[in-house]
Amino acid sequence: MLPRDVNSIDAAYLIGLPSHGPSESRRVEYKSQFRDDKKNGLDRDTFRKDVSAFANTEGGDLVIGVVEKGGSPVSVLGVELADGLSAHQTKEMLDQVLLDLQPRLTGYQIIHQEVSAGRHVFLVRVPQSFRAPHSIGSGKGFYYRTNSGRDPMNVDQVREAFLNSAGLESQLEAFRNKRVSLIESAPPLPLAGGGPLVVLHVLPVVGASRRVVVDVIRDKDVLLGDDPPGFRNAFAAMNFDGCYMAIGSISRPPFLGYAQWFRNGFREIVWVRRSPPYQGGTDEDRLLFEEDLFARHVVAAVDQSVKQLRALDVPYPFYVAVSVVKCKDYVLGFSRPEGAGVVMHRQGGLKSPQDRYDLLECLVESEATNIPAVLKPSFDQFAQAFGFADSINYDAKGCWKHGSGASPRR
Repeated sequence: MLPRDVNSIDAAYLIGLPSHGPSESRRVEYKSQFRDDKKNGLDRDTFRKDVSAFANTEGGDLVIGVVEKGGSPVSVLGVELADGLSAHQTKEMLDQVLLDLQPRLTGYQIIHQEVSAGRHVFLVRVPQSFRAPHSIGSGKGFYYRTNSGRDPMNVDQVREAFLNSAGLESQLEAFRNKRVSLIESAPPLPLAGGGPLVVLHVLPVVGASRRVVVDVIRDKDVLLGDDPPGFRNAFAAMNFDGCYMAIGSISRPPFLGYAQWFRNGFREIVWVRRSPPYQGGTDEDRLLFEEDLFARHVVAAVDQSVKQLRALDVPYPFYVAVSVVKCKDYVLGFSRPEGAGVVMHRQGGLKSPQDRYDLLECLVESEATNIPAVLKPSFDQFAQAFGFADSINYDAKGCWKHGSGASPRR
């Protein structure tokens, strides 16, 4: 893969590939044209083979419009566009071609730069897929990458790819379950009592197969640059697992929450949710859980985590999971419109009958993913545990109530 964030790759960088670009490998391929026969035009199946092979292996960059010799880039000529098509329209056509991959491929990025008059380089950055293997169409086969190019998969390789894909999901689920159980019984960082714990995991799928995805020393300005939503007076520090931020003083634990970055790019955020002042209900309803503030913090934290990981060029998709523990006998509440830190009791619900909820997982698959929308089934599921039909955080049409920025009020 080219050693640069895809959004910072400009024409000058591409033109300079013969002097600084990496040689071809499992994760990089240069092509002078879209077609294998080097003729002008687009062969749809060839393009699907090239892209799916990266997705089915370790991900990588397909760079079209660069001449290679012996695997090294030697000149950057670009490709001529089809008559009547702009570069943007060509990109849209390529997106349409990839819709035929089965299952559908998400998370890839296509950029284009004009490197000489009327000639463009197209770069397709493909993440290792969470849903591999992808075929190029019904009955048309599967492909994978080697150091010398792409090859068709045989039956054993296809079977192994399906097993590996299932294994990735199992690893992510196992990590989430192990960490939530640990936080529930013996938190890895000392946490204050007095309320339920909300546990958020944002896990880049690539981290399930790599031990190191981020450099916690080199990348600390990105990882620790902003307080997580709901954190105040947080401090930052290193630990065995990576680096973290916590609410409080490092010399005076316990903490009211922490946000841990692991070296494989996984992020774990824990909030202690203490009951606020309330209105409505009875004395038995003093154990209030702020449903709206909980959801706003989670949505904003997922958005923040994805942006930080993408700033470090960590590829999509991201597995997102929310758990709530130590919440038995709590009831749901919501912030009064006028604020002032007062929470209303949500009428007509039940006390929580259990102590732990592992909510439905979801995926942030690309920049276009609507984070509140993909989290709605999780928040609805949590509300249903208290006897309500759906989450208070969405309107009658299922739209997020708190604005596009998803920023919590406090």
